[in-house]
Amino acid sequence: MGLEGWESLVPFYNLWVLAKAVGKPPYWGLLCCIPFFIGIIWAIWLCNMLSKSFGKDEGFTVGLILLPFIFIPILGYGNAKYLGPYGDPVAFRAYNENKKFDFENNNLIN
Repeated sequence: MGLEGWESLVPFYNLWVLAKAVGKPPYWGLLCCIPFFIGIIWAIWLCNMLSKSFGKDEGFTVGLILLPFIFIPILGYGNAKYLGPYGDPVAFRAYNENKKFDFENNNLIN
């Protein structure tokens, strides 16, 4: 994903970077820290976006949620390739060029 390894080790900052990597505003990662069900829902949502960013399906998302110590190394050390946020390389390229892509609606903002 073009990130440094140390960024995954720093508490809270790793969630900030994860949210940016899956195409969401960075503060979405910190929303995972909200207690009770709200934080859990945000964390599941980020896991789903992470699996989509690597071209995986919802079954892989379930694996990321239930067995993260197995499925995260599969992404890191396996043959999975980062395709950009939501697994859409065209959208990722448009975002990097213009910094104006709306990933929620999959269109460019003028």
